[in-house]
Amino acid sequence: MASKSRERRLKLAGRFAESATLFYPERVGMFLCPTCLTWVGLDDQKSITEAHIIPDAVGGRLVTLLCRSCNSAFGTKRDKWFGEYIRVFRQPNVTLLHVTEQRGYFDINGVRVGGTFSISAAGVIELLIDESRTSPEGRAAVANLAAPGRWLSQDPADWDSSTVTVTLPTPPVVVHKDSVTIGFLTAAYLLWFRALGYSWVLQNHLGLVRRAASDGNVNGAATRVQRSVAAKNRSSLDWVWHY
Repeated sequence: MASKSRERRLKLAGRFAESATLFYPERVGMFLCPTCLTWVGLDDQKSITEAHIIPDAVGGRLVTLLCRSCNSAFGTKRDKWFGEYIRVFRQPNVTLLHVTEQRGYFDINGVRVGGTFSISAAGVIELLIDESRTSPEGRAAVANLAAPGRWLSQDPADWDSSTVTVTLPTPPVVVHKDSVTIGFLTAAYLLWFRALGYSWVLQNHLGLVRRAASDGNVNGAATRVQRSVAAKNRSSLDWVWHY
C-alpha cells in the first residue's frame, strides 16, 4: 500500500513539475507548492507530501500535493474542524449537538458543572457530570437531580425535579467556524489546482486565497473578495481584485 502511495506521489509530482516549466523554464525538476509557492526539488521527496483535498477522516479520496510545511499546518487545525463540519452535516435531521467533541462546562439550574453531553439514538439530549471537573458545591447542588456518573435525560420523568434548565456551551465546531471556512476555501482552491495545475494557481487574483489558506485569516480574505465583487459589479470590463 505504501509503495502504491509513493508511486502515485512521484507520478503526480513529476506531472506538476513538468507543468511548472511552462511558466518557469529554468526550474526543471522542481515542484512548486500551490499554497506557499515554495520550490522543492523532486529529489527531496520527504518535503513533497500527498494531501487529501477533503479530509481522509470523512471519506475524502481525491489527493493533491503540498510541501510538508503547508500540509502539516492544514492538518493541525483546519482539516480537523472542516472534517467535523462535513461529518456532522451529512447526517439526516442534524443539529450542532451532534458534533463529536462535546466536552466542556454547562449550567444545570444555574449551577456550573463539567462533563460531556450528546444526542441519544432516540434524539434525547444526555448529560454526564464529570466529578473531577465539578466543584464540591456544584456536585452538592445537582445531587438531588441525579447521581454523578449517571446519564441525565432530557425527559423530566427521569429527574427528581420536573423543572430543569440546562445551558450548553457553544459547540466547538461553531467556535472554530473560521477554520471551517478556510477549509472550504482551501479545498476548492486545491481541487482546481488538481484539475488545472499552475495555469490556475499562478493567476494574480488568487494571491488573496493563497494567503488566507496559509495564514488562516478568513476575515481579511472575505473583505477583499467583497471589494472585488463590488468592483466587478460596477463594470463587467473592470474586475479589480485587491490584495
